[in-house]
Amino acid sequence: MRLINVDTLELREFQGQNIPKYAILSHTWGDDEVSLRDWEAGRAPSKQGYDKIRYTCDQAREDKLQWAWVDTCCIDKASSAELSEAINSMYRWYENSVACYAYLSDVDYKDEFPYAASNENSDERQISRWFTRAWTLQELIAPSNVIFYNRNWSVSWRRNDLEVASIVSRVTRIPKNVIQHERFNHPSAYSIAQKMSWASRRSCTRLEDVAYSLLGLFNINMPLLYGEGENAFVRLQEELLKETGDHSLFCWTVPRSSSRAWTLESVLARSPDDFEQSGSIQETLSDDGSPSAMTNRGLQIRLDLGERSYDTKSHLFRGNKACSVYNARLHAAEYEPVTGHYKKQISIVLIRTHHHPRAGNRYARLATPELQSVDLDTVYTKKNELIYIQKTLYPWERERFGLGGIHLQDIPLTQRLSHRRSNGGGTRNGTHYGGIPIIQTIFYNGLDIECNDAHRFNTSSTLGPQIEWSGLYSCFVFGDAFLLSHHSPYFVALGMQQPSGDEMRRMLLVWSNRAVHFSIHLGELELLKLKPKSLERTQALLAILDQSGPYTHEGNCEEMYGEIARARTNVRMGHYVEYVLEREDPRTCQGEAAGNRFHFLIRAEVHPS
Repeated sequence: MRLINVDTLELREFQGQNIPKYAILSHTWGDDEVSLRDWEAGRAPSKQGYDKIRYTCDQAREDKLQWAWVDTCCIDKASSAELSEAINSMYRWYENSVACYAYLSDVDYKDEFPYAASNENSDERQISRWFTRAWTLQELIAPSNVIFYNRNWSVSWRRNDLEVASIVSRVTRIPKNVIQHERFNHPSAYSIAQKMSWASRRSCTRLEDVAYSLLGLFNINMPLLYGEGENAFVRLQEELLKETGDHSLFCWTVPRSSSRAWTLESVLARSPDDFEQSGSIQETLSDDGSPSAMTNRGLQIRLDLGERSYDTKSHLFRGNKACSVYNARLHAAEYEPVTGHYKKQISIVLIRTHHHPRAGNRYARLATPELQSVDLDTVYTKKNELIYIQKTLYPWERERFGLGGIHLQDIPLTQRLSHRRSNGGGTRNGTHYGGIPIIQTIFYNGLDIECNDAHRFNTSSTLGPQIEWSGLYSCFVFGDAFLLSHHSPYFVALGMQQPSGDEMRRMLLVWSNRAVHFSIHLGELELLKLKPKSLERTQALLAILDQSGPYTHEGNCEEMYGEIARARTNVRMGHYVEYVLEREDPRTCQGEAAGNRFHFLIRAEVHPS
């Protein structure tokens, strides 16, 4: 450890147990800091960052300390080995200091702690930048004695004072007892989720430092790999998995308005921000002792599973084999500090992604805006089930529903289109899906001709500029081009045929932001003969939307929820199939998963004539 002699301003290295008492500086970096090379070359006084080093030394001398440590000039950042050692030792260095001076460079003498100097263009007060940076979290918690100073070092506030601790606790969401450094409220007494919530909403210059700044707080050591980006936070979580069985590590959420909401993700979080709402969650002692480990199949873990039932009004309808949805109960619960009791146990939502027996019972995490709470005595259908939750997902798994889509429910697909034996060619009640016609062809925006080529229907090829077909999930998936320009008329035409081989019927869906058309046609469609992106095709689509009658419905489809339209076709003597076009209502439990996406549902109902 390299320290500054506050009297001579000389640097000296100390090893092992021979480190003297010292003061330490906590600050946010500026543009002109003093490096070790600057210090050794005598250039330090010409740097803007020199003043706070001098103030640190002056204050340390006043506090009768001979040595001080400042990260800018006491670490050789040109040496990757020394930098790695310093970052892995940083928490301990702050913890062992006699005094930590937290320099709030944006707080003036007339400002109210801990707010920055007022902005003339805004009436809103901004919290000091020091409280928003990733590295200063450990610098706030680790030392036994923290004194805050304003930009001129003329006003100070002591962290352990009751009033100051209350203010700091309010702005950081860290318990006041931890702020005051009470003996029995050490950070080690708190769960992973709670400590991650303290780190949420903090930023750093380099993405990897999001993880590296937390090593000391979690008592983790790992090598630094600058350039690995978000994977640094993944590695940190993997190290936590090795060291602890704390299931609160999996208690993270995503904002409801985020594009990540209700998509398939890794079992691990992307950043501490995902834990912002998890400050009250602790691990429980109900762990059955079964170890968990990260394997090449994902996280191997034993959990209680309960099937999550969605009906036909949801794109997660359980009748679709690709949508087996489960609540997975964790050994973590909401904790009420006033009563000292657990209130609710936490469960996360999983979707089974592989159904082949040799796939190892694999699941993916459904990223939800809220964690599921269940009573502690709730009985789950699958007890202590050995499962694998994926760490990484294929693109077609991550983007299974894209920005939205058109989902076909209980509508059979030809084997060539489905690529899944279980999706096409099956039977139900002794008949072929109750006599529902099989989809044989697909045609939509961007295609030159109607398509039934199985080689083009897979989860990785784009068939048009706005839409892809996912045979695995029986749905069309909208792409970025659709989101940017879906005020234009769009259409999907599905060619359907009875097993008996009668004439092809085509289901036609056309929509824009002013009308929706849904109908069944026997034989050819003139629309199929028109070139993509041509004026003729656009005019034909507009003409369809301008038609009056039972198949066209005026209004912005983005504002239509529930059932929009029905279209029917006879299938055999005495029966007909009615196709129902719906949009999920995000204000309901069934439709919440579609809240930030543009979803259509098409399902089939067989009725007697």
